[in-house]
Amino acid sequence: MAHLQPASPGAAGLAPPLTLMTLPPELLELIALHCACVTPPPKSEPAAAVGDAAPASEAPGEGEAAAPATARAESPSSSSSVASGEASAAASGSSSSYRSEAAPPLPRAADYSAAPPAEATPPSAVRALLMTCRRAHALLNTEANPRLYARIFRTKFDVAAIARRFGPQAVSSRSLCLELQRRCKALKRIRGTVDAGRLRNDSQAVLEENLWLAYLMLLENDGLNLQQLKWAHIDGYLQLHHTQEMLQSAIQAGYPPETPDRALALHLSYLLTDPAELATEPRDVSDEKLFVLRPFVFAAHKFDAYFGPWVVRQLPLRSDEESEPGPRAAPNNPFLADLRPRARATTITHCGQQLAVAPPILSHAACFSFFAKVERDPAVIGLTALQEGEPGPARDDVGRANSNPLLLRSEDHDKDLTRLFACADPRRSLGLKPLFHAGDFEGAWEGRFCFFDFDSYREMLAGRMRSLYEGPFGEQPQVWKVREHIVRVGNGGSMQEGGTGSILNAGYVNGAEEPDQLGDGAYVSPEKVAAARDEAASGSNVEGLRDDKGKKSLNAAVYEGWAKDGRPRDWHLYPSFGDDEEKEASDDPERYEILLSGTGHSAWGRFVLRGRVRSWDGMMIMTKEYRPDGRGRWLYRGYAVAGGRLVGRWRDTFTPDDMSGYEGCFLLSRRDAS
Repeated sequence: MAHLQPASPGAAGLAPPLTLMTLPPELLELIALHCACVTPPPKSEPAAAVGDAAPASEAPGEGEAAAPATARAESPSSSSSVASGEASAAASGSSSSYRSEAAPPLPRAADYSAAPPAEATPPSAVRALLMTCRRAHALLNTEANPRLYARIFRTKFDVAAIARRFGPQAVSSRSLCLELQRRCKALKRIRGTVDAGRLRNDSQAVLEENLWLAYLMLLENDGLNLQQLKWAHIDGYLQLHHTQEMLQSAIQAGYPPETPDRALALHLSYLLTDPAELATEPRDVSDEKLFVLRPFVFAAHKFDAYFGPWVVRQLPLRSDEESEPGPRAAPNNPFLADLRPRARATTITHCGQQLAVAPPILSHAACFSFFAKVERDPAVIGLTALQEGEPGPARDDVGRANSNPLLLRSEDHDKDLTRLFACADPRRSLGLKPLFHAGDFEGAWEGRFCFFDFDSYREMLAGRMRSLYEGPFGEQPQVWKVREHIVRVGNGGSMQEGGTGSILNAGYVNGAEEPDQLGDGAYVSPEKVAAARDEAASGSNVEGLRDDKGKKSLNAAVYEGWAKDGRPRDWHLYPSFGDDEEKEASDDPERYEILLSGTGHSAWGRFVLRGRVRSWDGMMIMTKEYRPDGRGRWLYRGYAVAGGRLVGRWRDTFTPDDMSGYEGCFLLSRRDAS
C-alpha cells in the first residue's frame, strides 16, 4: 500500500513514487471510502470499528508502513468498482464527492432471508488505513474530517428518514460522524453479546441503548438499516432477550415487569417477523411465545394500552393540581382500575442530541404478534367461536390484518414516531394537533377481536395467575365501515371537546343525534379541513433538531412562558413539532374534533359504531352497539398505526369506568392497505 505507482529506482525523468505521503487529500479520502466497503478480515484477525479509531498519538511514524494484512485492504476484488471511476477523477483534481444519499429500493420480502452483503459490515478497514502513517491519520481522523465519516454513514445507513423527521442539522457532517461511531460500537456490542450467549453481561442501561438503536434504525429503514441489523445478528439478540428475560419472568410468581426493554424487544420481534418463517414455526416454539405474550394481551388491568388515561377527554393536564382520575375505593381493592397519569418519557441519544421520548406501547406489540400467531395456527384457540347469526368475514380476508411488516417503509412509521415524542407525558407534553389524525380512520376495516374466558378473567382479576396462563380464549372476525366528521369545538363551535355524555358511551348522550346527523352547520367545510389538515401534518411532524439560533432568544420571559405551559427549561434542545411557534402566531380561536360513525358486522350480528378521536394522542374511543339484535354495547379504544392498522382494547360498558371491566384486544387492517 505504500507504493501505489511503482517506479524504477534512479530512472531519469520519472515521477517520484506515488505514496500515501504524496497522494492528494481527495484521493486519500476516496481510498478511505473504498476501505469502508471492504469485507472485514477473518475472525482470527479481529478489526476494530471506526468508533475505536486510535488517537493521533498512536498513529505510526511518517515512514512506517502498515502491516501486511492491512495492505491487502487496498484493492479487494469484491469492491473494486467503488473507487474505479472516482479515484481517477479525484487524482485529476476533481472535487466531486462520493455520495450515496438516495436509498436503494426496498427489497422484496423474499430478499430478507439472504445474508447481509459485505457493505453491511462496520468500516473496520478505515482504521487500518489511519494507522499506515501520520499524514493519513492527520487527514482522515474523525476530528479533522467528519465529512468523510458522514459520507461513509450514507453508504451504510438510511438517512432520508433522519432528514425528513429531524431536519438538516441532524444530517450534518458532524452529527452523522458522531452517529456513525455510536452505531458501529453498538452494533458490534450486539453481535458480541450474541456470540457470548449471555445478555446480562451488559447493564440495563446498555441493554436499553442497544434496543433503542435497533428500534429507531428499523423505523428509519429504507433498505440499508436492516442489512446492518442483520450483520449484528439482531434476531439472535432478540432470541436471547426472549429466553433470558421474557421467558424467565413469565415462569416467576406475579406479573412480568413492564419495562422499556421489553416493549422495544417485542416491537422489534414483530417488525422483523417473516410470515413465511412464521408459517413453518414449530408448534412448541409457537406455544412458548404465546405463553409469554398472554399477560400483555389479556391482563388489561396491569398493562396499559394508551399514552394517557383513556377516561380523560382532554390532555395534557399541565399541572398536578388539575383534576385527574383517581381511585374512589380502597387502594388494595384488586378490582379497582389504576387510571393515574404517568410520565413515560425516557432519555435517549439520537443524531447527536439527548431527547425525551416515550417507549412504544408494550401491549400493542404483544397484540401484533399474538394475532399473527393465531392467524397462522387457529388450533391454539381454546374457546369455540360463536357462530350464531350471519357468517363473519372469511379467514383469508382478515389475514390482511397481519400483512408483512418487513415491507413497511420509513414513511409508514412517521406518525407513530411523532406520537412517541409528542405524547410522552400526559401532564406536560403538548401532544398532536386535532387534524393530525384526519383520514387515519376513514374507510373499510377488517380484522379480529379476542375474548378471554369470563370466569378465568374474573379469577385473574382476583389474583389467580394460573387462570391467566391456562384460561381458554376465543376470537371473532369483524368488518367495520367508518366515516370521519370534522366539527368545531370550544369557542369556535357549539360542541364541547370530548363530549358531555358518559365516557363509557364515548362522550355521547343517549338519544342525542348521531355524528352524521348534526346538520350542515356543525361540520367544517372540506376546503377548511384540507387546509387545517395540511397545517397539522406539517406542524406536528418532527421538523428539526434546532439549536438556540433556531428558536427565539432565550431570555427570562421565554423561560417564564415555557414554565406556564409546563415545558422544561431545555425546551430549545427538543425536536420542534410546530405547536409552540404556530400556536403563538395564530389568532384563530377555532378548535376541531374528529367524530366517527359507521356500521359493521361479525358472527354475532350487525352493529352500529359511534365515537370520536382524542386530539392529544389520536386515541379512538368508540362504542360498538349491536342493533337490533340487542347483544349489548362494547367500548373500543385504540390507535391507527403504521401499515394501515387499528390496535387496542375493548371492554364492557356495564362496569364503572374506575373499576376493571371485562376486556379484550382487537386488531384491524384497512382493506385497501393490503
